[in-house]
Amino acid sequence: MQKILWSLVCLFCLGAIVNALVLSESEQQILDQVKSKAVQVLQDRFPGWRSGDVQVQLQIDERKRFYLTDLIPTQDLAIHIFLPESSAPSDKYMLLVQLEQKEVKPKSFYLLTNVEVNRRVYVAGQNISNKTLISKDMLESPTLNIAGRGADLVFSYAEIAGLETKTHIRKGDLLRSWMFKQKPLIDRGQDITMIYHQDGIVLKIQGRAMEPGALGQNIRCYRVNSNKNFTGKVQDANTVLID
Repeated sequence: MQKILWSLVCLFCLGAIVNALVLSESEQQILDQVKSKAVQVLQDRFPGWRSGDVQVQLQIDERKRFYLTDLIPTQDLAIHIFLPESSAPSDKYMLLVQLEQKEVKPKSFYLLTNVEVNRRVYVAGQNISNKTLISKDMLESPTLNIAGRGADLVFSYAEIAGLETKTHIRKGDLLRSWMFKQKPLIDRGQDITMIYHQDGIVLKIQGRAMEPGALGQNIRCYRVNSNKNFTGKVQDANTVLID
């Protein structure tokens, strides 16, 4: 007897769930418009998602379905969706949805949303040591779900070409922009040419770098004969432009 009662309860609950998910044609059209608007809002907020396949799943039930009633999926239906200002890339959001249409009281409600974003992203194809000049044959670019993986992922090889690692990267790790830095053109202790401009005159002085520096970086250096210190910008592998 208990088994029969339990089966009836389960069937009743299952029926309630199924009924809760059955939407009318117009309600489904409105929901599809809300989904489309949600994708647009998410891609506007997170540029790295714009080239991805963004899928959203709205958690709709009878209480939320109530807000879709009395509305018609026509061009005058205005849909506004808002993300919390502090939102970071995630796989779940609580969206604020506002629906407006003539002769209908405006509707405003929160909707829990699951997000999936599939796009190509770069990962390490092998273990990569610190201070390694990166090359494309070290990498792989699979298509992955990147929702909730952060905003600093590497989507293009051009972003890191010519850079070197500043940490050890394990095979399979997602590449992130903070893992890379420009490779120094000038090493500490290297003999350099310091160029100094004064009153239209260009002076070239033999000096020595006190620290490493990449292209465009300011480094400290000194004049060999006098040990006088200067600060200048790295111009190439042998030259520093003194400020």
